[in-house]
Amino acid sequence: DDGNCYVETHGMQRSGGRLTNPAAFMPPPGTKVERKENRIKANIHYGGSTQAHCELTGCSAQDLLAQRVGFYVKHSTLKDFGAQDVPLGKELLNCQPLQWREMNQHQ
Repeated sequence: DDGNCYVETHGMQRSGGRLTNPAAFMPPPGTKVERKENRIKANIHYGGSTQAHCELTGCSAQDLLAQRVGFYVKHSTLKDFGAQDVPLGKELLNCQPLQWREMNQHQ
């Protein structure tokens, strides 16, 4: 687990080994695959470890206004243990209103 968030493409429609929609890996318009803080994963034999956690959520108003699209590094907001601004991994944003087929080449 590399800590990065992405959309799973296994089982999506393919032609000649390639996805029929080249943007199939993107979340729907106006959403993001958001990287959440690590969760503690209990292990009976080895104690605890951390596990990455991602969720599909709506984009913030700021991200929508900026029309942020692509991978962005997410930093920890927890300050309990003195670790501030620790990178958690990348999250995938599609914070714009158009479907892939509606975009022009510039977009």
